[in-house]
Amino acid sequence: MKQHISRIRSAATILDDYGQRLGLEFVGPKTFRDGHLYPFVFDLKGILSLIKEVNCRNVGMIMDSFHLYTSGGKIDDIKTIDCNLAIHAHLSDIIPGISIDQQMDRNRRMPHLGGIVDNVGFLSTLNEIGYDGPVSAEPFACEETSALSNDEIAIQTFDILSGLFREANIKF
Repeated sequence: MKQHISRIRSAATILDDYGQRLGLEFVGPKTFRDGHLYPFVFDLKGILSLIKEVNCRNVGMIMDSFHLYTSGGKIDDIKTIDCNLAIHAHLSDIIPGISIDQQMDRNRRMPHLGGIVDNVGFLSTLNEIGYDGPVSAEPFACEETSALSNDEIAIQTFDILSGLFREANIKF
């Protein structure tokens, strides 16, 4: 852990010289940790601890609804963070019918279409703590986009994100 902290701090120092921030992201799925002797940061508590240890003003986190859900985190956990630590937000959904412990990081659905991850609550809570940064959809190998053109995917993503923002009562 000391080596990670040192390397992150070095990178953050260089980025800070150019006015840039560094967003760290925890990876929540248990399948990502299985088979490793030393699991790395996999939940909100862990990433907050790492950021505190790095202790650089330009280091924050990428908030990810999929990772929060698969790590066992709750929407209310977001209320415990300083909004200045949130650098970017990712939205996606899990694959229905697969247990939380079997979810794979690279196998996600478009946000809101799986109906499992509370992306509206996630957005509402980020808004509640004062986050006003970028938000993006982050599906990977999902059935909704496999047969679509890039233009069709962009339209679908815009429609889904717009709907989520409206449901969360956030103006965009």
